[in-house]
Amino acid sequence: SSSMAEGGAWEATRNRIRTERQIRDRDKKAPVVPRTWLSAAFTAASDYSGLALSAPPPEEVAYLRKIQRRENRRSRSASSQNALPPYHCTGATLLLSVVTSMLYSGASIQGKSVNCSRSSRKPFAELTEEERRREFESRLIDALAAILYVAAKNAAKKREAAIRRLERRVKREELGSLKQGKSRKKGRKSKGGDNDKDDADKEKDVAYLEWQRMRIQQLRRRLRLCPVARWEDIPTTTFPRFPPRPSSLPGGGDSDDDTNNDDRSSGSSLNGGAEVKISVSYTNIADLRQYVEATIKSFCAPGGCALFLETLVRITGI
Repeated sequence: SSSMAEGGAWEATRNRIRTERQIRDRDKKAPVVPRTWLSAAFTAASDYSGLALSAPPPEEVAYLRKIQRRENRRSRSASSQNALPPYHCTGATLLLSVVTSMLYSGASIQGKSVNCSRSSRKPFAELTEEERRREFESRLIDALAAILYVAAKNAAKKREAAIRRLERRVKREELGSLKQGKSRKKGRKSKGGDNDKDDADKEKDVAYLEWQRMRIQQLRRRLRLCPVARWEDIPTTTFPRFPPRPSSLPGGGDSDDDTNNDDRSSGSSLNGGAEVKISVSYTNIADLRQYVEATIKSFCAPGGCALFLETLVRITGI
């Protein structure tokens, strides 16, 4: 029975390693960013009173009108004429609204927590337009870093709880292995068992428990770290390789030709996307503001909202 239990433990370990490899292989695949999100960025409003979505490129508007004309020709009555389809995803509006509320709340990382009270800083709502323009980037950095910091802290708490459960399980396995070793020793004295087989079983137990202890140490060291995403750098210039504009993707032209196949057109138009190259690294949770500050140009450029959400998803481990 002991050999069967050990075999089951080793099989479970192999399955966990296989699952981790599958997750790593999945993460290596280039993510596909929906084309409408390629235009969404953390862009300031004209009066710097908050964040606003930029207007879609002319080529995208032309394609939306093309869809509108095609759908209207299919309708039977004038009363059922379709309006111009929306361009930006409602999720982008929600994200910008949340970050704008963070700007007005004054949320920022202070010490080991996120607080909204800082007596030395004037509330965002009381700033003049010139002051908002001058301080907008630094306050946006604080707001984005605060969101990532809260997510990273919550993810670290969940990982720590999982590590504690793993430590308790390893401790139980150590006690079980010790009891089995004593029983095997008594059996050899009374009946004269196979010493070589018992020694081999003992070595397997020791190796397995040592591997588990090393794994726990590695997990403990990574508690302070969290994954962050950046656009992959261009090798020749080391500048970020920004995703392509939606108008450069298939189906993004302003052609007025409606003779294309509907399925093929819709598949390569607003429902399509672009594969982008994202570089993922690990940073200390306490250094998340420095990460946001170094990546703020990418967040404020087209596709910045998608890059921020990619970082948020990788931190939370969804």
